[in-house]
Amino acid sequence: MLIFYWISAYTILMEFREIIKKTKKVKRKYEKAAINNNEDLWNAKDYIQGFIGDVGDLSKYISLKFSKRKVKDIDNKIKHELADCMWSIIAIADELGINLEKEYKINLEYINQRLEEKTDE
Repeated sequence: MLIFYWISAYTILMEFREIIKKTKKVKRKYEKAAINNNEDLWNAKDYIQGFIGDVGDLSKYISLKFSKRKVKDIDNKIKHELADCMWSIIAIADELGINLEKEYKINLEYINQRLEEKTDE
C-alpha cells in the first residue's frame, strides 16, 4: 500500500512540475509577443493585479453557485477561474524567482504536522 501512495505522490509531483514548465513556456511566448508588438512586459505587480481580478471572479462564481439564483454553466466558470488563478500564481512565482514546487512541499508538510498535533491530542 505504501508503494501505491509513493507512486501516486510521485505522479502528482511530476504532473505539477509539468504544469509549471508548460506555464513558464506559455509565459515566455507572451513576453515574446509583447516585445514583438512594442508592448510593456508584465512583472509581478501586473500579474498580481490580474490575480486579484481572477480571485474576484472566482469569489463571485462560487457565491452564485451556492445562491438561490441559477447560473448557466457555473461549474465550468469556476474551473476556468481556478485555472486562471493557478496561472497567475505560477507566473508570480516565476517573476520573483521562487521555486513554487519546493515552497508548496514545505508548506504542505507544515500544515500536515500541525494537523497531526491537533488530531493526536
